[in-house]
Amino acid sequence: MENQQTEQEGLFERIKEYVQVRIRLAVLVSTEKAAEGYASLVSNLLMAIFLVMAFLFGSLALAFYLAERFNSTWCGFLCVAGIYLLIALIYLLLKKKMVEKPLMDQAVRKFLAEKGELDE
Repeated sequence: MENQQTEQEGLFERIKEYVQVRIRLAVLVSTEKAAEGYASLVSNLLMAIFLVMAFLFGSLALAFYLAERFNSTWCGFLCVAGIYLLIALIYLLLKKKMVEKPLMDQAVRKFLAEKGELDE
């Protein structure tokens, strides 16, 4: 009878240790995912800042170039604004098919690949 009780206590202790290890593993995995997300966010934010700056100065250069060509500052800047308006309209027409759907597909593929459920 005592032997059975010590076996149960030993089993209980092993279960307790197992649960503690699983909790610790979950905390470590969560911490790793949070760190990856933070690093990715900061990296993407820096890249976006650099691209915006390049885009801004490129736009100004194009506007001044066109202003020189048309001999009118307002005309050069208006042409650049018109180009951006045209790009925005094209984007508005194509965003569902060309932007949103591929991004959603990529997110689902990444999520399933992390879970190990993606069959390629």
